[in-house]
Amino acid sequence: MQLIEIYDSQDFRKNIFGALYFQPKRVIFIHHHDVPKDHLQGHRNVLRERLPETEIQFISVDFKSFKQLENAVDIIAKRKEPDTTLDLYGGEEIVNLYLKECCEKRDFDIINIDPIQKTIMKWDDGKYTIHHIKLPPITFREIVRLHGGDITGNMHTAPDSERFENIIRMGQYVFSNQKTWKMTTSFFQKAKAQNYFLDEYTIAAPIQFKSQNKKQHVDIATLKKLEENNFIYHLKVYKKHDREWVSLQIADEFSKEMLMTTGNWLEAFLYAVAKKSGFFSEVYQSVKIDWDGKETTYNVINEIDIILMKNEVPIFISCKMKDVNASALNELEVYASEFAGEYAKKVIATTDTIIENCSMYHRCRELDIQIIDIDKLTGKEVLAFYKNL
Repeated sequence: MQLIEIYDSQDFRKNIFGALYFQPKRVIFIHHHDVPKDHLQGHRNVLRERLPETEIQFISVDFKSFKQLENAVDIIAKRKEPDTTLDLYGGEEIVNLYLKECCEKRDFDIINIDPIQKTIMKWDDGKYTIHHIKLPPITFREIVRLHGGDITGNMHTAPDSERFENIIRMGQYVFSNQKTWKMTTSFFQKAKAQNYFLDEYTIAAPIQFKSQNKKQHVDIATLKKLEENNFIYHLKVYKKHDREWVSLQIADEFSKEMLMTTGNWLEAFLYAVAKKSGFFSEVYQSVKIDWDGKETTYNVINEIDIILMKNEVPIFISCKMKDVNASALNELEVYASEFAGEYAKKVIATTDTIIENCSMYHRCRELDIQIIDIDKLTGKEVLAFYKNL
């Protein structure tokens, strides 16, 4: 079988569903002449990996020229393959109608795959029949690669599943006590700078001390909360030289990173709730994406805080503890469009409040960006938000 695909420049998934389902001997893309070469190469790379026995061909035309479209069909017809099929899913309406007419003249089979309804429509003698099918899944990395990029790793180590409950509980505490948490994070950072760390994970420091002429203070209630959730152990408060001291042991490297960095809690919290929910086929934290998928001296690499996949639709979540601005929204819009296309969903998450009718709220509406703000930052509220995505 050779399969003809009409290249869709908006939703690249449409270009490969047919090939993945039929696994044809040959797949031929008829595409507009201005499609970027890296996108075409991305399609070739993905299909070669999934269908190593399938021959992949591209025919460049001007979609506004019916003559060029017909010539493309003639090129395909000259192969005299007994089983040639045109897939109408994707492309542009006028182009599809004309190519359907050209292919019908040459007795090619005509189909239309609907991955939403999980059906395939087949035309025969002026009539059509509909059959239910099971389509192979498309991964987030494959979608990025279709766009000419690639995933190159992660900025942070994602937490293990046994820590999810502790992260969710502690995260809610941090979000409800942001001022205290910022003070606690500063305490750990300055304690390390002042050599109060006895080794990589053990600390013994005054509850209050000065660093660079600024008073540092740790909240004991917050430390107890950390101990309850297994981020620290052996918490002790004691007197030494007429001062109150605290000693403790940090559980591991992940815990240390969470204690030393203010902004990690939002990412870790949203990741843990997503993984526990079971709503998503893929969940990633702090994903690094290379724009051209190649190792070069001047690589352009960006980090996406949270990536979710639901029904082959990528969901990009940008986490900003504070100061959500137009630049952050525009950045999210660019990343989602560049690496996944217009159908990707976008979410901004923040520990600030984004009230209705403020300028930031309206900008989110304009860009079709959904919002998780401080009023929704509980495990129950985020779970409900994820369910409705």
